[in-house]
Amino acid sequence: MSDIRDKIHAATENFGSKIFLGSILRKISSKRQVINFIHRYSVFNGDFAGGVANLAGEFHIRGDIFKGDSNIDSINDRGSKIATEIYFAAEDEYADRQFKLRITHRQLAQELLKAVLDYFKVNHNNFQKLFPLNKKTNDVIKKVREGYCLNMKSIEDDLLRGLGFHIGSELLADQEFNLIDRFLRDNYPDLVKFLEDKNIGHGDIKSYRWISLHTVVEVEHLDHAFVAAERTMKYYKGKKSRKEVQRLIIEGFLNFAKLQKDFFSNILK
Repeated sequence: MSDIRDKIHAATENFGSKIFLGSILRKISSKRQVINFIHRYSVFNGDFAGGVANLAGEFHIRGDIFKGDSNIDSINDRGSKIATEIYFAAEDEYADRQFKLRITHRQLAQELLKAVLDYFKVNHNNFQKLFPLNKKTNDVIKKVREGYCLNMKSIEDDLLRGLGFHIGSELLADQEFNLIDRFLRDNYPDLVKFLEDKNIGHGDIKSYRWISLHTVVEVEHLDHAFVAAERTMKYYKGKKSRKEVQRLIIEGFLNFAKLQKDFFSNILK
């Protein structure tokens, strides 16, 4: 079953964030660019938790196409065995396991942005006007929702592409957060120290937590996403061939990779 992992990892040779994100980060040379990057990247990531939870639910209820080998329908559905591997990432998105607190990653991203504005002494009343989201960021957010099958009736092809989309988000996020962390530590060490020292008011959690946390958790999320893909191919009993199921999953991954590249290419504009 590991061939899906091999094929997706091979695809990152052409589409991985490490291919192009480094050159974009090197263009950041001003306070305005730092704020725009963190603002837009944090908002871009805002819907992923809801997307993951939704995708898990979409798989969970499709016992009609994901089945075991029993002749009894009521004990044969296997959608939940796929859904649990997808939902693993959502569990992290809505709590901090290390600190055992019900704080969402979206809230961590918001606290990071607030602290960055405090560091650079940006007046919150003028922020919306000075640092607006660009059109590309808003367009990409809509595509993220589509990729995760939010607000739509999902057919089989959507589900399979959605799983690949999820794999892409976890795999590339690991690359991105590590690159961003390294860039900030190398180029803005005083900002990082400020963020690592600033408490957000939830236990001992600091303002830099959103970035530091994502430099380690994404690999674990990715492994569960791959297990979901392997179980999808194992339990799929629809009309598509195994080759077609795999092709649609990889297509979803490539859809995300292309979307991510498009987003980063325009993040500073």
